[in-house]
This record gives sequence, structure tokens and C-alpha cells, in this order.
Amino acid sequence: MNICYIATDVVVPHFRGASTHTREVATHLVKLGHQVDLLCREGSGQAQTEILDGVRIHRIKDGIVMSNPYSSYQAGEDGVSKSRVLRRVLKSLYGVYFTSIYPIYAATKAIKVVQSTDSDIILERETSFGAGAITSYLTGRTLIVEIIGPRFNTLSVRRASKILYYNPSMIGGLIDSHKLSKVSAAANTTLFRYNPQARKEKRDLLNLDGKTVIGYLGTFAEWQGLTDIIDAAKELTKRYPQVHFLMIGPYYQDARETVVQLGLLDRFTFLGQVPYEEVPEYLSATDILLAPYNLGPSPLRRQVGIGSSLKICEYMACGRPVIASSLYPISSEFQDGKDLLLIRPGDVKDLVNSIEKLMLNPDEMKRLALAGRDVVEKKYSWEIFTRSLEKMMFQAIHSS
Repeated sequence: MNICYIATDVVVPHFRGASTHTREVATHLVKLGHQVDLLCREGSGQAQTEILDGVRIHRIKDGIVMSNPYSSYQAGEDGVSKSRVLRRVLKSLYGVYFTSIYPIYAATKAIKVVQSTDSDIILERETSFGAGAITSYLTGRTLIVEIIGPRFNTLSVRRASKILYYNPSMIGGLIDSHKLSKVSAAANTTLFRYNPQARKEKRDLLNLDGKTVIGYLGTFAEWQGLTDIIDAAKELTKRYPQVHFLMIGPYYQDARETVVQLGLLDRFTFLGQVPYEEVPEYLSATDILLAPYNLGPSPLRRQVGIGSSLKICEYMACGRPVIASSLYPISSEFQDGKDLLLIRPGDVKDLVNSIEKLMLNPDEMKRLALAGRDVVEKKYSWEIFTRSLEKMMFQAIHSS
């Protein structure tokens, strides 16, 4: 098949989970023998066209003639300095633009890609806000839509032959059930695996020898449980002098400032952004990995939940025991006590107790680490995901 993958709100490559998902899906479809042309957002310093891991990438600016400095990518990376009120107004205006004018512009670019490559099918990520649907209508190509988050375009829903979703709370009752197909997140099990040599090298580099290292990977959004991790650290560092927290990811400044104010900076290491290919090396350096999602601080997340368990899959693929909040889809895909430990969201005492349980029982840590790796290899690899997607694509084309 010739596939046009439209993900106009995603920079590829990038450290965000959206980029990881898009890149891995495209790459693994290529590995299955398909031609994939990916239409995505142009990041700072990136070429407009490129071949990456066999994927032909076509990048477009989110500001049409220039990158918009108030998009979430540019504002986060360039440190745009404006008043809070002005930022809120500009963000609101940008949101209107991105869901109205920009999809039409993106569709004009996508149509050229579809026609020049003779694409058989279009795969649209929901944050392209209808660019895929417009392209499908005007070229007559079959459309499949991925809904990973709650902001999707009704035009795409109506046009799609098949809709992939991760969490039913994202879709509500707006979609015909016969179009829906439940899917799960995945991990690159070749890249993400336990690496004992890298573990030693990174622990030596970061002066972690002899310490029990508790890790977190993410963008430090408050709903990812950062306050709960820091509160747990206050308790654990009083009792265990060997405990150390390794925090991986961008936008960590607020969390670090809180840690400084508490006098705990010597018990934390903030790495900042790490290249995707190096993430497994740092995860291997940890002893326990955390994903204590707490949706309380985010009204949107309280309403729709989390999109996928991508981070959990990558944690487990690295052969580290995992503690995560008991939230859908995590609780539906993994078994508490067998694959990982689940805690009550926002319950710091439960988090502390679960960390202690593992720290004091090395055999249980090892068992969970092996079990987690095993379940991801058997059920949640990108190879498995894309083989299933390939089957759905063929069915959609033949039924159109």
C-alpha cells in the first residue's frame, strides 16, 4: 500500500509522545513493506522534506509562511516571554486558527502528496482537525482516523471508514459504533530494553552508584503526578538515605524549584530533554519507574482521562518494575500485582507504600520487571500494533 499519514500537529522527530507514536507507526508500516508519506509540522531547523527510517516526510509550517511562536511547541522551546494574559489571548486565537484555517491549508499540501504518490489510503491523526477528511473527500481516497485525544473534527468522523480509539471517554457517543476499533499503545521493544552496560555507565556518570534510583519520564505536566512524586520523596528521603530520584524530560523548572525550596535538591537529578534513542539507557539506570497520574489539576484530563499507556509500555519494555495510577486504559491493559503495581490516583501514602514494598523486596522487583517486559513483548510492541493496523487498512480499502 501507499499510505499518506497526516499528522499536522506533530513535529517529527521530537521528544513528545505524539511524535514517538507517529514516527513508530510510520516506521513500522514501512518495515511491513508499505510506502509511507508523512505530512507533519515543521520544527525549528528542520528541512521541509526528508527520508527518515524509510518514511518520506513532508513538513509544513504551522503559521503557513512561518512557525507560530505561540504554538505549544515553539512557546515551550523558545521561551516566549509575554504577559500571562497576552499568552492566554494569543493561545486562544491560535486555537481558533489551528482548527479552522490551518486544516484547509494543510489539506492543499496533503492533496499534492496523495496525488504525486498515488496513495491508496489516508491515515489521519485526530489533531489534524479535518485535514485528512478534506483530502479524502477531494481525492476519493479511503480514510482511517486515530483518536488519541478528545479534540477531533466531526468531518473526519463522518468521512472515516474506520476509527481507532484508545480511551472511550475521548469519543463519547458521537461516533457510530460499527466504525470503532479499540487499540492499545505500544513500545519499540528493540530499542527499549534493559541494558546492563548502559546502566553502569549512566549510574557512574550521574554518581548514582549504591543508590536506589526511582525514575520518572515525561513533560512535567502537573496532571502527571509531579506534586505526588515530590511529596512521596519528602517521606522516603527521611527514612532511606540511599533513595534518589532521576527525573527525565523537558519543562522541569517548576518542579525543580519546588524541590529546591524543600531542601531536597541533593536527592534529585533533573536531566532535562534526552534524545529518544538514549531514553532506554537512562531508564535502565533506574530501579523503579513511576507514572502516578493525578488528573485533579487538569479540568480537561478530569473529563476525558489519559489517551494511551505509551509511557507504561516503554517503562516495562526496559525491564524495570513500574508503579502507575489505576486509570483507564492502564488498568484495563495491565494486571495489578502481576505486570505492575497500581495505586489510587492522588494517594501519596499509597505511592510511598508501593515504593517501599518494592525497595524492601528485591525478588518482587525482579519478578515485576521480567513480567512487564514479557507482557509488552507478547501484546504491546509496535510490530503487533502495525500488523493489526495493516489488516484494518486492507479491509477499509476493499470495502470502500
